[in-house]
Amino acid sequence: MHSQEATLENNSPWYESPNGTCTILQPTLVNMGEGKPLHLMFPVHWAKSLEVLPQAKQMANNLKAMLVLLLHGEASDSQIASLIVELAEAEVLPLWIGEQNRQKVDRIISMLFSQIQENA
Repeated sequence: MHSQEATLENNSPWYESPNGTCTILQPTLVNMGEGKPLHLMFPVHWAKSLEVLPQAKQMANNLKAMLVLLLHGEASDSQIASLIVELAEAEVLPLWIGEQNRQKVDRIISMLFSQIQENA
């Protein structure tokens, strides 16, 4: 595992290359700055995220860090919605790699949030 300090100098995520791929290839502990918790950035294909979740959560707990899954790969709306709900219940922050994926996730989160408000 590597450790690095995050810098936020441009509009694109610091962990994403200009071609839309993740720059982090293995679990990496990141210092987000003074007063903020450490983040364990854990890159994984979305389809394997629940499979690696117990190991990743244990690693984050051992490091006293917040677990952030850096998710890549194409998924259907229903697969993304299901995964978002499961990761929220597990108190894990999912970040999707690629502008198209982020737009899709934002749209799905808005839909889920609207459904929650309607049911409240």
